[in-house]
Amino acid sequence: MTVAPPRLCHPFPGREAYARTLHQALGRLDGFDPSRHVLGPLETCRFPRHAVRMRHSVLLRVYCGDYHTDCFDIDRLAHAVERGEERIWLWGEEDQIRAFHAYCTGDFNDPPDLRLGTVTVLPAEFLFGAGRHELCRSGSCDTSLGAKGASLQRIVNFVERHAEAGPADSWVLTPRNRASAPSLRGGEAVHRLHSHHLRTRFWGFAPWYVMQGGALEMLDLRECDRDGGDTDGGRHWRQPWLLRTPQAARFVAALTWLNYRRVPPIEVVADARADGFLTARTGRAYDASIQPFNPTAMVVGTEGDLSLDDAHRTLEARNACAMVARVALTESDAPAAQAFLEDRGYRLTGILPPTPRVPPQGFWTWIHPHHPVAPPHYLNSCSDDEENAVLDYCRTRLLDTTL
Repeated sequence: MTVAPPRLCHPFPGREAYARTLHQALGRLDGFDPSRHVLGPLETCRFPRHAVRMRHSVLLRVYCGDYHTDCFDIDRLAHAVERGEERIWLWGEEDQIRAFHAYCTGDFNDPPDLRLGTVTVLPAEFLFGAGRHELCRSGSCDTSLGAKGASLQRIVNFVERHAEAGPADSWVLTPRNRASAPSLRGGEAVHRLHSHHLRTRFWGFAPWYVMQGGALEMLDLRECDRDGGDTDGGRHWRQPWLLRTPQAARFVAALTWLNYRRVPPIEVVADARADGFLTARTGRAYDASIQPFNPTAMVVGTEGDLSLDDAHRTLEARNACAMVARVALTESDAPAAQAFLEDRGYRLTGILPPTPRVPPQGFWTWIHPHHPVAPPHYLNSCSDDEENAVLDYCRTRLLDTTL
């Protein structure tokens, strides 16, 4: 009997085995040479304004002008690149790399339409926790080289702690996964890149952004970390993970099994009520011109400067497409916080595993009802019971309005 390959992720084999798998995949690629085909952050930071403008050019062309993340304030973002806070990669055929160098050193009013791909890593500790950065702002106009080589090389450099990868413990990413449609590029190839080639860990869904065509997409929530997380008898795996519903507990158990072939002690506190004094901290708002296309977030916890109710109202007033609340699953007031959030329409959409610095995190998301939601292209296919549990949760708990 033929066993179907996993659709969501491969189990993490350990850091050394993972690095070996990536190196073997790189070795099987013909014609890819990172020294000729990739410009990393140590090079792009020498021309920060040019790098930011080229990133902007690539992303607008990829999404046919329908792109609304924080990539428009060229001066501010160029300073962030110069300081090393945002790390930009560019890749493409050798002639396109040479053309980018010519743009940086020549007299151009506007960036040329080069066939390059790009991705950025930037700090995201408020949303994801200490030590975590986000890999984002990705897209490619390359028509021949492909993203696999540059992506593998980037992950290898990160796992092996090369300087250009930066100081983060892990990279969190939300790659696209929707089916392609006429005049709209989908995420089938990107999903396969992450699930089969890069083998990033899959931790649920991130329905946080309005993408090309006006749909809020049920993006993957993925992570690549340098040491496999706090998986070797760490204290956060011994403490009970507190959840309010059996459905959420089954979802979390399936995710941890798929990634690490282990399940933490999970306790369902079904009678939890939001009757205590809960606090939270809110994150920054986006510019009003792009906030409706992006999420707004809060972190629930004892160090919050607002009541949870006030924090929720603050987010509500921002007119975001989604509101995201991060909750530490091992904290005693986690079930009460979940009760508060679920009473207001938030649903658990994903988790991130514990690290030596951060307990396990759950992400509760409220989705603006005006936006149609584009489901993953793989929603109705799976290879085993645990994947089916994850996808059934997505179908029954998250997808009320779909394309």
